[in-house]
Amino acid sequence: MNVDELKANLLSAPWRKYKDVTVEGTTGPVQLVIRRPPDARVAELLRKAKEEGLLTEKGEPTSPEAGLRLRARVVALTLFAPNAVRPLFTEEEVLEAPFLPELGDDCTAALAGTGASLEKLKGNSAATPT
Repeated sequence: MNVDELKANLLSAPWRKYKDVTVEGTTGPVQLVIRRPPDARVAELLRKAKEEGLLTEKGEPTSPEAGLRLRARVVALTLFAPNAVRPLFTEEEVLEAPFLPELGDDCTAALAGTGASLEKLKGNSAATPT
C-alpha cells in the first residue's frame, strides 16, 4: 500500500465508537451507533454555533430554541447506522425526530473523551473533567 492509499484508508475509516444504542422505530427496535467525532469537527460545530448566535462566548445556549438546535446538530454529527462511515441524519431531520430527547445526552457526551477537552473547545479555561 503506498502513502496515498494508506492516507485514504485511514481518513475514510469510521470514527471511534462511543456506544451502541437502540431506539424504537415504527416496525420495532433499531440499532444505531454513536461515534466520537474528530476534534476538528467538534471545534467547527462550536465555532459555527457561536457565529450564528446559538452559543454565548462562555459556551451557553442563548435561548431554549438555540439549545434545541445545537442538540440536534450534535445528534446529527454523532449518530450513525451500524458499519456506516458517515452520519445518518441531517440537523433538520433530527429536529423532527422523536428520539432527540432520548439520545441527546449520550450524543453530547460523545463529543469529547473528557469533560475537560470539551470545555477547552468551548473556550472555558476552568475546565473540570466529568
